[in-house]
Amino acid sequence: QARVQPREAVLNAMAPKRRNKHGNNVSYTEEGKWDSDAEKARWPLLKALQKAGKIFGLKRQVRIPLHVDKELIGHYVADFVYCPRDVAICFSPKWGFVRDVVVEDVKGHRTDMFKWKAKMLKAEYGVAIAEVKA
Repeated sequence: QARVQPREAVLNAMAPKRRNKHGNNVSYTEEGKWDSDAEKARWPLLKALQKAGKIFGLKRQVRIPLHVDKELIGHYVADFVYCPRDVAICFSPKWGFVRDVVVEDVKGHRTDMFKWKAKMLKAEYGVAIAEVKA
């Protein structure tokens, strides 16, 4: 009788065998692609906080536009975005978020590009990135 492999094992077996440019292990689960093991490990903790009612509106891989003088110059992709309070207070359909939002990034190494995008995010939206050490 053939043994049935879990879906996660099948997804990872199909993925290319390589590390990303920062040395992280890229993996895949039913919930999508994970750029690092630390990011994948953080997700269930945040989901548990949301289930317990401690955070709201949890989202992952949120693409946030960055502008200078109303011209789009790039995007910052946040690992996780959530609200410490009611979702209606933090998010708006037009801008994605308004205030009191937590933008979280799991970081093993702070690149120059990350530092620049963090400054841009703070300048445009008034939001500081909460860094979680990998």
